Amino acid sequence: MNYQVELKSSAKRQFKKLSADIQTIIIGKLEQLKVNPRPRQCKKIVGEENTYGIRVKDYRIIYEVFD
Repeated sequence: MNYQVELKSSAKRQFKKLSADIQTIIIGKLEQLKVNPRPRQCKKIVGEENTYGIRVKDYRIIYEVFD
């Protein structure tokens, strides 16, 4: 089962400000999250029901999973 990845407009604006090499790495990670939204290195955000975080270099991707 593949999941759908959607970015908020604020996330899109921040993403465009990143360097091309970081953008490429983040796109690859987002593609992986489509297949497995809860990889080993993700961390559950405390106090949130469906929210997780994953580190990509110096950045953190915060996302929600809806099954």
